[in-house]
Formats: sequence, structure tokens, C-alpha cells
Amino acid sequence: MTIDAASSPDAQDLARHYRSSLIRAMDQNTVIERLACGLSICIGIARARSNADHEAWGQRLASDRSSPTYSYAEVAEGIGAGYENRFMFSIDPELNSISGN
Repeated sequence: MTIDAASSPDAQDLARHYRSSLIRAMDQNTVIERLACGLSICIGIARARSNADHEAWGQRLASDRSSPTYSYAEVAEGIGAGYENRFMFSIDPELNSISGN
């Protein structure tokens, strides 16, 4: 997705916008490692010190009206002394559900 987005100024703008929203949602106990956005979805990886920190930034992102997410899927795993969260979310109101096997 990062390679495809590199040729789309609109996707690059969306990635900058959602990265800013993620950074606002996160505190000093959480960092975003990767984020890539297309025109319909964003995918990323974040690390948090605890499950509570992970839950807190997710709730703050979901309540950010300046950066709507229409569906969200994640996998969180305890790694060492923290949590790694791999996530994807829709930024397109027409894509309001995510499913998979």
C-alpha cells in the first residue's frame, strides 16, 4: 500500500491527516511505528506499554470527529514488556464493515 500511495497525492494527504490524528490520540506510552493510507483504508502498527494504554488511544481515535473511521479491525499481541497492535480502518463511508477469515 505504501508504494501505491506514493504516487497519489490524495493518499499522501490522507496519511498525513490520519497520522496526526493517531499521534493526538496516543500518549507517551504509545508510539506509531507504521501507517499507510490509500483512498479508502489505512493500515498500521502501534506499540503500547500496556493493554490499558492500547485501549485508551483506540477510544480517543474513535471519538476524533475530525478523522472519522467507518470500520476498524485489529490484532493486539503482548510482546515483551508491551503490546503490538496491527490495525486497519476504513476512511470511506461506503466501506463500513471489515470481514475476513
